[in-house]
Parts: sequence; C-alpha cells; structure tokens
Amino acid sequence: MMVYACVLTVLGVDRYVTYHAGLDLGLFAQAVAGFAHGFANQPEGGSHYVVHFSPILWVAVLAVLASHSPLALTVIQAVAGSLVAPPVYLMARRRMDQRLAVLCAVIALLYPPLVGVTFTDFHENGFAPCVTSCPRARIKRSWTKTQLLSTAAGEARGRLRTRGHPEEESR
Repeated sequence: MMVYACVLTVLGVDRYVTYHAGLDLGLFAQAVAGFAHGFANQPEGGSHYVVHFSPILWVAVLAVLASHSPLALTVIQAVAGSLVAPPVYLMARRRMDQRLAVLCAVIALLYPPLVGVTFTDFHENGFAPCVTSCPRARIKRSWTKTQLLSTAAGEARGRLRTRGHPEEESR
C-alpha cells in the first residue's frame, strides 16, 4: 500500500516537474487554494461549486495550505488510491487464506482503471475508490459507517451538478 502510494506520488511529481500535468491539477490547485472565496478558479470562471458540489475538496485544503504546492493534491490522490487495498484484503481474508487475500489486494491496486484514476491529474473522482470499505461495513452490519461511506461514494462519484457546464450550454 505504501509502495503504491509512493510510486504514484513520484510518477505524479515527475509529470508535474516535466510540465506534463494537465488542466485539472491547475484547476483544483486554484480551487483548493481559493477555498476562502468559494473554491474560486480561473478555468471555470468562478467557484468550482457553480459547476460541481464537491465538499470532499475540504480534505485537501489543509495539505495545500501547509505545503503551498499543488503536489499535495498528487500525494492525496495517490494515498486515496492506495486505500483500496486494506478493505479488499479484509473482505478476501474472510473467504481465503492470507496469501491469496494479499494477492487480491495487490491485483486491486494494479487494476488499470484504478491506476488511471490515481495517476492522472487530481480530481474529486480520485476519492471514490477509497470507499471500498462500504461493502465490508455492510457485511459487518455497521450501518452508520455504511451510510457515511455510501454518502462519500455518492459525493465523490456522482457529484451533484448545480448547473450545466459552460461548454455543454454552448452546444
């Protein structure tokens, strides 16, 4: 898990220092740094909340404020992606021996869509994989935890739209 987060952080830093980071890293770096002004950023022409309601971005505020760098977002996304492994291991461990459960967790970390979400520019969708604890909470009948994780999954993945995106409105 730590190796995964470290490798994807290093790859993300390499993308940043070689000028291969895309628009989303800059957009979210501005939005998170502008949290006091409603998560304002230039690419969206105002508040990020005008396009997407994403309170999960508050998770990133302290890291960006402490580091004064958009690379904090890369680290957060790498860690969020790596959080898939423990719940997958624990769910698999209920049904198989430890060696196979570890293999399941490693396969989950190497799953191409997860690596793609974790490696690309920062986006609130990067938080969605870390809610894989939800089925485990449901199995253990922890209904409060299940509800919290389901809400987080819906927020991270579904993102409520407050209005159409400017590009979509011009079509």
